[in-house]
Amino acid sequence: MNFSFGLPDTHPIRQALAQLNGSQFYRCALQVNPFAYTKENGKANDYETEEEYNTAFVSALQEANIDVIAITDHWRARTGAGLQEAAKAAGITVFPGFEAATNLGHHVLCIFNPGTDLSRLDLLAGELRGITGPVPNGDNGDGVKTMDDLVHKVQTEWDGICIAAHVTLANGILWDGGERSSKPWKCDKLYAAAIPGGIADLLPGKLDIAQNGQADYHRKRLMALINAGDINGPEQVSKAGASSNIKLAELTVEGLRQAFLDPTPRIRLDSETAPDGHMEILGAAWEGGLLDGLRLHFNTNLNVLIGGRGTGKSSILETLRYAFDSPVAGLEARRNHDSLVKAMLRNGGKISVAVLRHTPAPVAYLIERAYPGPAQVRDENGDVLDVKPIDVLRQLPEIYGQHEIAELAKDPTHLTTLLKPFLPARAAATAIQKETLQKELGETRQRLLALENEIAVNDERLSRLPALNLRLAEYEKAGLPSKLDANTRWQREGTLFQIGRTRLKPVQEALEVLRGAYPLDHDGLTPAALAGLPNAELLAKIGESLQNVEAILQRTTTDLESVLTATRAQIDEVQRTWKPLRTAADEELQAQLRALQADKIDGSEYLQLAKDIDQLQHIEKQQTVQQAELEGLRQRRRNLLTEYQGLLGDEQRDLVRTASQVTSKLGNRVRVRVTHLTPRSELVKLVRDAMAANNQGGQKYNVILDALHNKADLSLVGLAEACRRSEITILRQDYGLTAGQAEQLAGIGGDACMRLEELDLPSSTDLELNVAEVGASESVWRPLAELSVGQRATAVLRLLLLDSAVPLMIDQPEDDLDNRFIADDIVPIIKDQKQKRQFLFATHNANVPVLGDADLIVGLAYEHDHIRIGTSGALETPPVHQLVEKVLEGGKEAFARRRAKYNF
Repeated sequence: MNFSFGLPDTHPIRQALAQLNGSQFYRCALQVNPFAYTKENGKANDYETEEEYNTAFVSALQEANIDVIAITDHWRARTGAGLQEAAKAAGITVFPGFEAATNLGHHVLCIFNPGTDLSRLDLLAGELRGITGPVPNGDNGDGVKTMDDLVHKVQTEWDGICIAAHVTLANGILWDGGERSSKPWKCDKLYAAAIPGGIADLLPGKLDIAQNGQADYHRKRLMALINAGDINGPEQVSKAGASSNIKLAELTVEGLRQAFLDPTPRIRLDSETAPDGHMEILGAAWEGGLLDGLRLHFNTNLNVLIGGRGTGKSSILETLRYAFDSPVAGLEARRNHDSLVKAMLRNGGKISVAVLRHTPAPVAYLIERAYPGPAQVRDENGDVLDVKPIDVLRQLPEIYGQHEIAELAKDPTHLTTLLKPFLPARAAATAIQKETLQKELGETRQRLLALENEIAVNDERLSRLPALNLRLAEYEKAGLPSKLDANTRWQREGTLFQIGRTRLKPVQEALEVLRGAYPLDHDGLTPAALAGLPNAELLAKIGESLQNVEAILQRTTTDLESVLTATRAQIDEVQRTWKPLRTAADEELQAQLRALQADKIDGSEYLQLAKDIDQLQHIEKQQTVQQAELEGLRQRRRNLLTEYQGLLGDEQRDLVRTASQVTSKLGNRVRVRVTHLTPRSELVKLVRDAMAANNQGGQKYNVILDALHNKADLSLVGLAEACRRSEITILRQDYGLTAGQAEQLAGIGGDACMRLEELDLPSSTDLELNVAEVGASESVWRPLAELSVGQRATAVLRLLLLDSAVPLMIDQPEDDLDNRFIADDIVPIIKDQKQKRQFLFATHNANVPVLGDADLIVGLAYEHDHIRIGTSGALETPPVHQLVEKVLEGGKEAFARRRAKYNF
């Protein structure tokens, strides 16, 4: 895939993606027969001329996405000249060669480097046939060499590569109808054999031989099995078993040899499907700072950064983490990250990273971040999106700096986060639902507290009502109400204006809701969106109905707004007309009050008393409404809490199940155990603050807090309920407290009790490592607390290497691990997982790239105040091979473990 992001070829990220990036899979058909072969051997085809045959053949190769072919006529290379030129002109790599036969009649494909002279190959074929000069047309007899001698000639003396042809079919070394001998199969230098289908499709006896299960046929190394069936014409190019996917660093005989020597990660048979696509970092480019001008095109599998101290390995990983805005697990790791990014990028320094996500469909994004600003995201067209990297990637790459794995091994809660990728799919939805419930619980708590406070204040005010009513009765006995009754009615009238305006508030709020409801969203229902759907005309009626609703909404809001405006104006007009009448009544009232004063009666006190009683009676009515709301809120909170506690229980059970599944995946090396409601620092802080607020005497609460911290089976809901109901006996029994301490705990208050119910204490994870030798009959398990730093890192790293679709980057994992563990335990996992996941390691240890069969190695150097790339490529590339030996610790020892593969 070629992504431009709408940018010119000169843009740094385009330059990065234009670079070579190590070994790649190529579709290879390694037993292609030319036109002359089909005519000589009576293979039916519809082509009159070689030119027609070659044109059709190349077209079929292109349609089948074949990248590489080997032309292997029987004993002849010259007959493939025309097909070779036609394929090369179409951009297909051609390995010339021929199909030979041993003295036992076993057929062998002899393949040579592209560009090898065909006349020379004809002479070599003649030597294997036992004649001087090229093998004549029509001569398809057996050769004169044993398998050992033939392979030695081709691979050692002539720089070619051999493949045992169609081994289970006629003239194959495992063919039941031919000359049977185990010796050809056991030839040490014969690395590959062609089979017609999948390995599992082999008959039991042949399968046992292929898997080294028969003593007579046992080989020092497993035979690489490939699909390279006879292709006798264009129509056979796509037949099953005709081609294989082979990972090659270079399209040479040496590239094929490397693949055959390490077949598991490098050969994919025709019947084997490619692993599901995984997120991959395509490339990165730096501008400014010490990394200015650096361009990297990453391999989709195993990438390794090497170089001496101070050559920028850590800088690359940490600036990549900065671009993604990925979290940093530990405090020390965060300090290192911040200081390194600042030093490397400096003000204005920029990093651009291209990322490809495969699910649900392949889509690429370009992430750019200049120091010290935020990250920006571009889509494939180059448009800048209003999102963060996490929004488009959904999961960020996992990146760990130097010693960070050892640091996070000390944090049980962070270890729990490492289980999240393995949780069931519903976990993400559960987390969102839990967050919503937490918000709703917080809102009900705040409203409950406010309402309870209002009710308490009103209760205090209403406590005056009996006394006020007694005083009012005294005035009524004096006949005052009848004398001042008119004023009471005037006062009541004065309240009606505000009541009228208050009654309009819900209507105004409803109007605002209606205003926000239109225009309606017609996305997906427009004529353009419906065009092409089989029932577009029928479905258009939905859009028409929505348009009708929209029109009615618009008319309704207009009419309602007009009515509200007119009603407010009417209330204002009535109040303006009423005010002069009230003024006249007040003058009459003052005359009455002066007359009462003459009789030594304080009428103004009575009026105030009547007003106060009237207000309290109004509050009394409000109190009934508030009590009903209070009960409704309490019921709603009980419902929310039940749902919330159910979600927390689901989360905890999912974590336990996931820990068990992960343990199973880790084999017998690491066990994962989850403990709920730990640590309890949030609980301790909440209770301490609540007790301190309610007890101003400066008392110490250590005994109470220790009891909460150490309680084995803790129920936050049960604790809250016991405190709310002041169940002193229960608190004493459950937490081992004295009566005084239990009373202190019970006095934390309603707010703290509700917060206890809402508390979401984390779960902590502990890992146990089997420290027994690999293959030992009995396991020896040790928890993290009893392990050395290296052993802790060992346990965590195995967890990090489990199945995942996101890239994993680790800076110098060997810092906290021993070589034996890296070589024997970690590297095999990396080698197995790299087809399903992208890895990027910065390392000084040769075991990672050499034993892990690195697909891309980048050698870094520091020169003239800048970091640059020295040598890069796949491990088998000679300059890279030499660099690994020279720079990495244990380079020669690592190569020695793979002596045959790397010719060390």
